[in-house]
Amino acid sequence: MLAQFGRFVVVCVLGTALDFALLWLLLRAGVWQPAAVSIAYLTATAAQFVANRYYGFRSFDRPPLDQARTYAVVSAMNWGVALAFVQLGTAVFALPPLVAKAISIPPSVAVSFFGNRHLTFGGGIRAAARELFRRWRR
Repeated sequence: MLAQFGRFVVVCVLGTALDFALLWLLLRAGVWQPAAVSIAYLTATAAQFVANRYYGFRSFDRPPLDQARTYAVVSAMNWGVALAFVQLGTAVFALPPLVAKAISIPPSVAVSFFGNRHLTFGGGIRAAARELFRRWRR
């Protein structure tokens, strides 16, 4: 699991760099902040899915489309975390958007690694739900 986490971190760092670069460019271009955060995040997320499938988790047990759907669910949770931190950080604490975005990284990494390890590149959401139900019935 440690090697897998290391590969995941490499993918995260590259994806985060892409996310920050796009956010910076979009904000400089005058794009509305929530839209800029969302566009940058979604673009980086698509790149990270491909990198995680082939490098981070090396997972080919489920069809790519199934994995992509699950990845979208986990990514939507991360998008919500990132957007909440940026909006809260800028509106309440008067932080620059990129600083607020940086603060969102640790919780996003935790949600992303465990969500993707067990759901996207594991057995999927249905398998995880079945396993939870099976354990609950014991």
